[in-house]
Amino acid sequence: MGVLKRFNEIFGQESNVEEERKRFVERVNQIIFHFIDSEEYENLRYNKLFAFVCFELGVNAQDFAQREMPKFYEVIPAAIRTLTNDDFNMTPQVLCILYNYFKRDSDDNGVCQWLSNRIKNI
Repeated sequence: MGVLKRFNEIFGQESNVEEERKRFVERVNQIIFHFIDSEEYENLRYNKLFAFVCFELGVNAQDFAQREMPKFYEVIPAAIRTLTNDDFNMTPQVLCILYNYFKRDSDDNGVCQWLSNRIKNI
């Protein structure tokens, strides 16, 4: 149980569904998308990953602005977060696509397991 949820129960405060949806999206952005976009770029073959997610969503990867990755001296596709636009309904769709990508394309299931564990903690 999340700390904020427990706090709200103890002190009798209520939060509405829309607030909880926003919090869910922000947790996914911070715990999962940020890590994939920045920390694991080199290991995950990000160009291929981004193109796969776009294809599964039915959007063109070329339509998203690219970003510079100074650490690797190159330009790479947009962040995964841009695909969801912080939308509650799109975020779980992208999570499922990422899970399927890692399950199918990873040499080992370490990344797939990592993703599963992060989703459980959200």
